[in-house]
Amino acid sequence: MGIASKAVWKIYSTVFSLIVALVTAKLLSRGWKVATGEEPPDAQDPDTPTGKALTWAIASAVGVVVSQLLTKRFTEERWIKQMGSSPVKHKKNKAGKPVKIAF
Repeated sequence: MGIASKAVWKIYSTVFSLIVALVTAKLLSRGWKVATGEEPPDAQDPDTPTGKALTWAIASAVGVVVSQLLTKRFTEERWIKQMGSSPVKHKKNKAGKPVKIAF
């Protein structure tokens, strides 16, 4: 992949990731409000109960990690369909084939 393609990939994946991050933050906040009936807590506020702050932190972290994973997979799949090759190098096993993890 040439320098121009690498630059386009970086811009494409970064812009898409930023949009997804904003949407994820909104969805997490709304999900918390639907589940608890309250606004999300300020985890940094010492008056916020520790359990509530930890629950919010864990829920936020899981939501962000899942959205990052799905975003990376989606953008790479679209790139491959449009450009014909992967924009990143993946780990290979001893046989030289890409490592695949199935659930």
